[in-house]
Amino acid sequence: MDQSFTKALRHALQHLYEPGELRKSPLFRLFGLADHQSPSDLRRLLVDAVESLKPRAGVSAQSRAQRTYYTLYHRYVAQFSQAEVAANLGLSVRHLRRQENVALRALADHLQTRYHLHMENPDEDVARIEADLEDEPEGMTAASREQELEWLERSMPSTPVDVVQMVQKVLEIVGPMAETAHVHIEHAIPTGLPRLAVQLVTMRQALISVLTAAIRSVPNGQLRIEAEARPRQVAIRICPTAPAPLPRPGADNPIEGLEMAGQLAELSGGMLEATAGETPACPFQVQLVLPAAEQRAVLVIDDNADTLQLFKRYLSGSSYLFVGISDPRQVLPLAQELKPQIIVLDVMLPGTDGWELLGQLRAHPEIGDPPVIVCTILPQERLAMTLGAAAFLRKPVTRKALLSALESQSGLPAPRSG
Repeated sequence: MDQSFTKALRHALQHLYEPGELRKSPLFRLFGLADHQSPSDLRRLLVDAVESLKPRAGVSAQSRAQRTYYTLYHRYVAQFSQAEVAANLGLSVRHLRRQENVALRALADHLQTRYHLHMENPDEDVARIEADLEDEPEGMTAASREQELEWLERSMPSTPVDVVQMVQKVLEIVGPMAETAHVHIEHAIPTGLPRLAVQLVTMRQALISVLTAAIRSVPNGQLRIEAEARPRQVAIRICPTAPAPLPRPGADNPIEGLEMAGQLAELSGGMLEATAGETPACPFQVQLVLPAAEQRAVLVIDDNADTLQLFKRYLSGSSYLFVGISDPRQVLPLAQELKPQIIVLDVMLPGTDGWELLGQLRAHPEIGDPPVIVCTILPQERLAMTLGAAAFLRKPVTRKALLSALESQSGLPAPRSG
């Protein structure tokens, strides 16, 4: 059954993002997936199988294991064309097809061994698959790509994504390609950037597409990745530089190959901007402008600097923007300017009656009536609620308790950090 299974596997991988084709695949039944299960379950199974073939760190980029994983990932998971993968590996398309067959057999052997697979009607199933392949041009048609993008937009919700973690994961994937091309990659991404509100899977693919195009364009050169926060956005810049001036781009202008990456960015409400480089050694620059996850400003009022640092650490990486203040005399002007969504107030403040400050915050016409959470060592929950507090926290406070209190007042879940 090896040949039959490998053909079915190739067909499923070529249509990895087409739910209708995955549903019809004989692999759907072969892996024991029930009728009520989603085609995404088969996709996830196949992607996980590809990832399981990823060599451990330190394995040479020229090794058979690394080439097998690289071919499978970029050819099917990232949906690059044969020409693109061949160029990345420094192979001819003919040689890449042989490499692709070797990689598919390795994946098929892995799946058959792991799942003890057996086709019930291999001749019938493979005959249909071969008929489909004969009628289908190499690669994805424009219609299927549009269908795929529409399906991705409907099926993948945006989630809070850490910029540094996303970039690091992508660099692990493109690292072998950069090593083969002798391209040095460095990144300067500041800490404290707001999280992105994006589809993680599609944004990884968009970034992979940009980085692979950049690596191909500057062999023996270098690549720099930068990021900066903007109002409600985060901009990621990719700047490749060659060791010597490059010829003017011709028909193989790498900018023209970034259309798909731009479409993937648009699924998350982002935008890809590609421009010609500023120097002869820089073929192009790319900027991904992506929406930031909404951060709700939390004003923490406490005269203890250690408590402010602790709460700042608690809110790091969450959807809450920490603003701390220790001087009670500056609270009202700052709250008027900031208009925080939530206020956390310690009532034991130097030279000021915290309970009186609570009343002032509740009554100030230009602050916007934010909920005030009283946070104190005193056992005065009933008094706090009577004087208008929205919630009460007794010190010492855990991160879980703080986030739970903020969540109860914001009406929205607080994403976990990391």
